[in-house]
Amino acid sequence: MATVQLALPLKPSNEVFQRIGIKLGKVSGNKISANLPKGWNYRKVKGNVSTETVIYDEKGRARAHSSLVFAKYLDYVKSESRVYRRYSIQVINRHDNHKDGDYEVVLCKIEPSFENQASRLIDDIIFSAGRTRIEPVYDTNNHMYSASHHAVRVCMEYANANFPDWQNTEAYWD
Repeated sequence: MATVQLALPLKPSNEVFQRIGIKLGKVSGNKISANLPKGWNYRKVKGNVSTETVIYDEKGRARAHSSLVFAKYLDYVKSESRVYRRYSIQVINRHDNHKDGDYEVVLCKIEPSFENQASRLIDDIIFSAGRTRIEPVYDTNNHMYSASHHAVRVCMEYANANFPDWQNTEAYWD
C-alpha cells in the first residue's frame, strides 16, 4: 500500500477522498498523510516553486492531485488536493492558425495512462460546443465566465442530458 503526503485542504471534502478508498492519517502543518488503495500509485512533479502529486488508480487513471506552491520571495503559499471528476468541461486554447483567442469549449472524459501524465487533463473529447474568440475568465472559485459562458452552458446541457451525474467525483469510473 502506497503512502503519500497530501496538501490541505482536501476538495471537495475529506469524505470524498475516503469514499474513493484513500485512508487519511495524521495532519502535519498543511499536509495530511494518506494510504492509497491496493494497486494505486502516485507520481511527484517538482517545479521551481511548486510540487504536484498525481494519484493514479489501479487502471493507471489520474483520480486526484495535490499541489503545494511556495514562493518564498513572494511570501506566498497555496496548497490544495482535489479529486478529479470522470467528465470535465475544458476550454482548450487552439491557436492553430497563430491567431490569439481561438478557444474551443469541450466536454471530455478523463482517462490518461500512468505513463503519459501530460495527457491527464484532456484525453477523450466527447462533445464540442464549438470555438469562441473570447478568452475564458475565472472567478475566485475557479468557475468559468465571460462571453464563452454560452459555450460552457451548451456543454453543461449536453453533459446533464447524457451523463446526469457527471459532476459527481465518484460517478462513471467503473
